[in-house]
Amino acid sequence: HLALDALGTTDLDDTAAMGYLRDLAEFVVVRER
Repeated sequence: HLALDALGTTDLDDTAAMGYLRDLAEFVVVRER
């Protein structure tokens, strides 16, 4: 999530959002195990 914080609100918001969702998905997968 550091990447999301670093990018903040820029034209790279979409990329940051994708990275955030990817991190969140990985967290959920780990928790499901």
